[in-house]
Amino acid sequence: ADGNWSNPATWDANAVPTGVDSAIVAAHTVTIDLAGLAINNLTVQGSLEFGATPATFNVNGNLTVEAGGEFLVFSGTTGKAIVVTGNIVNDGNIDLSVGATTAGSLTLNGSAVQSISGSGTFANNLIRNLIFTNTSTAVPNINWGFDGISVAYNLNIANAKINLNGNKITFGIGSAVVADTGNT
Repeated sequence: ADGNWSNPATWDANAVPTGVDSAIVAAHTVTIDLAGLAINNLTVQGSLEFGATPATFNVNGNLTVEAGGEFLVFSGTTGKAIVVTGNIVNDGNIDLSVGATTAGSLTLNGSAVQSISGSGTFANNLIRNLIFTNTSTAVPNINWGFDGISVAYNLNIANAKINLNGNKITFGIGSAVVADTGNT
């Protein structure tokens, strides 16, 4: 149902999902309303958005945003953060375009190879801050599948070996372009 993540009545199981559970946000609007909330695998078919209080939401497994689904990673004009340990399949819309400087971020922190794929969009082709901290020793350990994304403020790469798959990421809104040269 429409409602706050922390309200058991929002969920058909009448229980709040935790960091070890998997959940589907069906054709409803669910608001991440408290700090410290997390999920294992998450599928968004409706709308998932942040309330004012929490700054970060952890997806300890895979994040799937289906066609018509949206994940709004902000509250008002304040950017929020998502941390994803598994893969992202974005066939809908993930909005990380709101926020100033360090607000609004996507962190990929898996310990196995991660893929970011799909036919959807990152709103405005913009991610405020993109952080790669994947610790897998595989080369590459991140397979990036979106072209023309601009990273507005911070692009942090620690331990990651990224395959852009022929895609380009622009860093600093219109300044430097990180292009796939075939090397990771």
